[in-house]
Amino acid sequence: MSDEFDLAIFTDLELAGVGITEEEAKAAGLDIETAVHPISSVQRASYTDTKRGLYKLIWERESRRVRGLHVVCRNASDIAQGLALALKLGATVDDLAHMHHAFPTFGEGVKAAAEQSPP
Repeated sequence: MSDEFDLAIFTDLELAGVGITEEEAKAAGLDIETAVHPISSVQRASYTDTKRGLYKLIWERESRRVRGLHVVCRNASDIAQGLALALKLGATVDDLAHMHHAFPTFGEGVKAAAEQSPP
């Protein structure tokens, strides 16, 4: 299992991920939670008429440490790459929910996904 930048597919929309997938976490026996946030709820998407895409976070239930982030949207590679260090340093889902994200950007979908995590 890796917290390094794992994947970027440069299509339109881009696909990118860092860390582990939900399936990998379950296979490793981790007790996880996930949140998915649709791109259609991100203000920047309305400016470009983007209707498809999503943000998915995977974190450990007890420690709340983020173990994976997967993004499908424009600039997904930049979003995942920018959070690779956060995962490597052990960021929690609460850290992501409380960090500043510029508005309106595609990156703010990460914050919105993290804000779905129950306390």
